Amino acid sequence: MILKEKTKSYFLLAMIQFWVAAVDLSANENWGNWLGPNYNGSVEGMLIQDNEPVDLTSRWKVPVGEGWSSPLVSDNKAFLHDRTNDKENLTCYSVLSGKIIWRFSFDSTYRDDFGMESGPRSTPSISQGIIVIHSPDGLVHA
Repeated sequence: MILKEKTKSYFLLAMIQFWVAAVDLSANENWGNWLGPNYNGSVEGMLIQDNEPVDLTSRWKVPVGEGWSSPLVSDNKAFLHDRTNDKENLTCYSVLSGKIIWRFSFDSTYRDDFGMESGPRSTPSISQGIIVIHSPDGLVHA
């Protein structure tokens, strides 16, 4: 099923909000790869205490392009790999404000032959300050 652009944007926004909340509530544990530091999608330790309410209010929103990439959170930065028009983007946002810290963009000629969108499919990975992305064109950038 193909998700409409607006629905996808809200889905990615919700994913970023989840990661931001997870980082705040899990002793600032970095999620530098798909499924987190233990590659299992779980947070170690207690996430929410039963007797204290936690404010999960949205802190910021940003428009995003096409793609199926999950956001990463590392060192108070959120990273997202998406596509707008004929450019793929790796964007680094401040977790606290949502402001763009930097963006790396490159031309993409990939066109999906199966009726899906042409944005990135893989989630970036980060280790020792180096972030790696893989585009649907088969290009790897670090």
